[in-house]
Amino acid sequence: MCTPGPMLPVPLPALLVALLVALLVVVLVVLALLVVVLALLVVVLVALLVVVVLVALLVVVLLALLVALVVALLVVLLVVVVLVALLVAVLVALLVAVLVALLVAVLVVVLVALLMALLVVVLLALLVALLVALPVVLALLLARLVVLWRLQLLWPFF
Repeated sequence: MCTPGPMLPVPLPALLVALLVALLVVVLVVLALLVVVLALLVVVLVALLVVVVLVALLVVVLLALLVALVVALLVVLLVVVVLVALLVAVLVALLVAVLVALLVAVLVVVLVALLMALLVVVLLALLVALLVALPVVLALLLARLVVLWRLQLLWPFF
């Protein structure tokens, strides 16, 4: 067997530094692997969340479609019932409308006549009140002018 040469002793501090560097490299590799594993875990969790959200949206859309179908059927049924009810209501309303129109026409004529009479009475009352109040207002204004003239507050005018 051949030996490559004499083995030289390695100093102890250099060996410790090499061991510390190797240990640091191992720790950094382990931390890098932990970061990669955590990143993969986050990706998997986000993917699961997206799948759950998509399934929930699908369920909501299917429920909305089911509700829309039920509502459409109810609307069709309601339209049929309403059309039959409208036909009956129109026939009854026509008969009632003729009778009510005659009654309303008579009542409107009477009411307009009463309102015209009331308007004439109110206008006459306002005219009488104006004729009664006008001298009082003019007397009050004249008294005010006399007081202001006495207090000499009207000097620029008189």
